[in-house]
Amino acid sequence: MKTLAISLALFLFLKPVLPVVEYVVFYDYIKEVLCINKEKVAMKCNGKCFLKQQLAKSSEASENSKKSDGRKVSFENTIVFYQEIKSTNFYNLFLFDKPSAQNHYYINLYNHTFVASIFHPPLTV
Repeated sequence: MKTLAISLALFLFLKPVLPVVEYVVFYDYIKEVLCINKEKVAMKCNGKCFLKQQLAKSSEASENSKKSDGRKVSFENTIVFYQEIKSTNFYNLFLFDKPSAQNHYYINLYNHTFVASIFHPPLTV
């Protein structure tokens, strides 16, 4: 795992130098085939034009990646649900009046649901 991480870091570190290494390794092929100015012998370009082109592409790609990394992303928020906030009247909460008369109708309607014939402790003999 360490070797993978080190090799990846080394590759990213040496990525800007790769066009130069490619130029040195494939010098004859670039000079004979890929050179842009090979018709103009007096210039004695020897593939340096191709190297400049590759370095420009490499630097442009790195600038684009830097721009995309620093870009701020904004998300639009859409209101999907709206609920009105109800205000509470705190004035009535702190008034200490005399207790109001109890509702006797409610007290009279109260029933016990306990049935003694079913729910009783076990009988011992």
